[in-house]
Amino acid sequence: MATSRQIEIGSRMGYRYEYGFSVVEEEEIVTTPPPLDTGDKYFFFQFRVRFTVRKREGGAAAGDDDVVLDRERYNLSLRRRENDGERRREGLRTFFRKILAGSRLRDYWMSDDEITDLCHSALEFAAEKSERARIVPVAVELNVCSVQKEGETFEACRERAIVGSKLLPLYLYLYPEEADVSRRRPFRPHNLVMINMPRIRVEHVDRNLMMEGCTLCKGNAVFGDQLSFLTCGHVFHSHCIARRLEHSNLCPTCSFQLYSFDLLQN
Repeated sequence: MATSRQIEIGSRMGYRYEYGFSVVEEEEIVTTPPPLDTGDKYFFFQFRVRFTVRKREGGAAAGDDDVVLDRERYNLSLRRRENDGERRREGLRTFFRKILAGSRLRDYWMSDDEITDLCHSALEFAAEKSERARIVPVAVELNVCSVQKEGETFEACRERAIVGSKLLPLYLYLYPEEADVSRRRPFRPHNLVMINMPRIRVEHVDRNLMMEGCTLCKGNAVFGDQLSFLTCGHVFHSHCIARRLEHSNLCPTCSFQLYSFDLLQN
């Protein structure tokens, strides 16, 4: 990928995150042009995420041999007013890190420090380019890479790999916005229920004891899975329960009511 800046980070054994930034054509990202009568700056970001696995033999920098398992794209935008002081700009950086981008980046098992590094680097890159442009469309190429560990088979590495299909569906989020218009869906109260549910990623075999089996897909929780905890205490794969609750407001196991359908009419 041709970018103006590339960075590699990774604090958890078996996972690495590599990202770079490039300025692209406005029509690639900007779907609604901002007003022309202000001196404000507009940053448009499109995160282009690859979920890959890497064989240990290739070494930590052997990205050319990565096997791509999944992809996803989503858009984020930020407006920086001409008269913003440093306090407001710091607030925008925090909002971008914790809400706009961070909500999805946390699902990739990135640490807070890694999310901060990525978000601050993206904003710094956009700010540099905004010295010569009012609208800055930036592509963020992010490689979420699961690296084979010593003594681990490559198939086991693939099994625990982080992939978008095992996470909450992108369309649940108000931010970020699914880049593919055909996949977008109206934001509903059910989305908030799912997003706010406690979620964990299985890090140890002992986590299997939390869920004897997901009654929705009939599969057990394995290392690397993302699980969601319902209010009633039952546990399911996040991607399984998210799709179930689009059509039902009851726990599949005990029929506990998780939200009211009346909310959907308001």
